[in-house]
Parts: sequence; structure tokens; C-alpha cells
Amino acid sequence: MLHLLRRPPSGFEDLVGDHFRRRGRHVLRACEAYLEGGCLVGTLDAEAKATEASSMRPCSAGFHLALANLVSRLVEAFINIGAQGCEQFNRLRVSASH
Repeated sequence: MLHLLRRPPSGFEDLVGDHFRRRGRHVLRACEAYLEGGCLVGTLDAEAKATEASSMRPCSAGFHLALANLVSRLVEAFINIGAQGCEQFNRLRVSASH
């Protein structure tokens, strides 16, 4: 996602920006669920809410660590492009840096 935001494919700059402005909060909501450790990756619904399958097993420790190292940059990138509703995830920036 960060790579796409920084270097969108030629001719798709507007599409990429519009997509992440609309869906950034859902991406961050999913990141939050994964960081809390109670959701299996790929089991959240379109609004990044837990489903019945979400609680079957948590994400791996490696994924959790990688996401924890990345999430603050995602929050910042989404806020910088004006993604709707992403300011509420500033707390992820603080908790990920500690």
C-alpha cells in the first residue's frame, strides 16, 4: 500500500489516491483488529469488522510484528492524502512506536 501511494502506476494516480482516501479507514480498522490479536487475516468483512471466522485463530506472531512496525507509516500516509476518518487511528502511531 505504501509503495502504491508513493509510486502509483502511470495513469492510475487518481484511482489509487481516491481508493485509499475512501478505504483507508477500513484498512486501518483491519490493522487494529489484527494488532489486537483476535482475528485471522482475511476474515474481516468489507467494513473491517470481525466475522464468525475471525475468532478461529489469531494472526501469526511474524505478521503481528511486521504490522506493528508498519502501521504508523500507514496512518501517516493515509492522513497525508486526506483519507476520510483516519485521524482516529493516530493512537496506533503512538502505540506502535513504543
